[in-house]
Amino acid sequence: MKKQLPLFLFVLLAIHSWAQNPVDLRGVRYYYETPTFGVFGTANNGFEPLHISETNDSYLLSGNNKDGLMMRTTLIKINKQSSTLTWDYFEDKKSQTRGISLTPEDKVLMAFGNYQDDSIKFTRVNQDGSASSVAFLPFPYVQIEKFNRAANNLNAANGIKGIDTILAATLLFDDNGTLQNTVTFPNPSPFLNLPISTCTSHKTFAFNIDMLTFGTISRQLSTAGTTPVGFAPVLWHWSGQSIMTSKEIYSELINQNTGYSDIKLIDVQKFNNDFILAVKQRSSSAEVNYVPHLTYLDANLDIVWDVAITTLSDVWTYKVAQLRIDENSGIIYLTGYQYRYNPAEQRQFVARYQSDGTLIDQKFFIIDENVENNIYAMELMEDGDLLFAGKGIQTDGTRYFFTYRTNPEGYHPDGQYVGIHEVLVSPTEIGLFPNPSDGVFEISSMSDEPIRLTIFNEQGHQILSSELPNPSEKSSIDLSNQAPGVYFAHVSQGEQQWVKKLVVR
Repeated sequence: MKKQLPLFLFVLLAIHSWAQNPVDLRGVRYYYETPTFGVFGTANNGFEPLHISETNDSYLLSGNNKDGLMMRTTLIKINKQSSTLTWDYFEDKKSQTRGISLTPEDKVLMAFGNYQDDSIKFTRVNQDGSASSVAFLPFPYVQIEKFNRAANNLNAANGIKGIDTILAATLLFDDNGTLQNTVTFPNPSPFLNLPISTCTSHKTFAFNIDMLTFGTISRQLSTAGTTPVGFAPVLWHWSGQSIMTSKEIYSELINQNTGYSDIKLIDVQKFNNDFILAVKQRSSSAEVNYVPHLTYLDANLDIVWDVAITTLSDVWTYKVAQLRIDENSGIIYLTGYQYRYNPAEQRQFVARYQSDGTLIDQKFFIIDENVENNIYAMELMEDGDLLFAGKGIQTDGTRYFFTYRTNPEGYHPDGQYVGIHEVLVSPTEIGLFPNPSDGVFEISSMSDEPIRLTIFNEQGHQILSSELPNPSEKSSIDLSNQAPGVYFAHVSQGEQQWVKKLVVR
């Protein structure tokens, strides 16, 4: 018994240590293969996660897997502690994921179109990966664009209905896959009665005791008869089969003379009984690229505010991936990536706004020096963390997908931005860029308070110390006389402090 006592105490100590130091879930986790498709290699196949959720000890990722030229709906479950793949579910026919819905029992619901037989398929996947499906052959033809949870035990498959006359439509299913209702929406009256070509529903929510569906019409861009078709977000307030309100959402912001509107709806999230929209828009034919906007609708469905999330020039193009709202704090999160024609100039971003439209910060970054990493999904965790999912490709052609978890401010525990390298400055922080560089890093700040920098190498040796009394003027630090490698800049400005990783090529 005396020999067993030390072992018993050691086990207790180990358990206590584990309880005090659980697996750190923050940081990047890479996945180079899936059980179904094996190692990606240089082939065109690869899993692209478009939605991510947390359930107990696991992450659920929904997206598409490319098998040659065929795209298949795929769902993957990952143990978030060990970062191992638990199981995957995929369709054996050509299909494309349109969203997922989680039940209170953590069952995953999906609805999508199987393009090979024109059916609508509702699938319920259990926690162990087993699945049951119900297929529908609606007539006339229905194509699903988005699938979302509309209310308790109610899920909405939104899209278009018809072939000759394209109308928006929403199919409502309960959690067992039973079709509850099919609603076809009339085309809203467009601004200045400009001709409409198509109409699509996008997302459906419970609204008071009724329902509210957001969608998009494609219509003539302006009153000039030669203009091509553009896009305009719309909404329908309805109950049963009765449409009580339908309107073009941005009509009050459109040029009253020309009616010019080219606004693409990306995502909608409900906040209390209000709504936040993420769109990208061009307000005139002179603009080259779409600019991402956030729009706040109150309970009367009127626009309270509309803000552009960037002031960068038209040479940049934005791909907005996901919109999320913290219902407790009211903070709005928007993520995605931006790029130029040169693929080497590609950056991820996270923007945070208060519920009154005030910008908190906007951060740009790359992940692990690989510019071809792209974020496609984001979710807010119960503990306040941010969880991202995306995919990338290495220089040798190896493809992978990844998850990335940070704290609520988008920071990794070591003080860095999401990812590794800061690229541009946010309104509340200093910026050091370009990063990586040949040794010269420009410094930018929104504040005129003095900045103090201390630079250390990877061995912890101080190699430079500098104070900038006027940071609003163009300033830089020069590390070109140092060996290529990683350096750390300890930066302080007023009461704020940061640690930033710098890479000298």
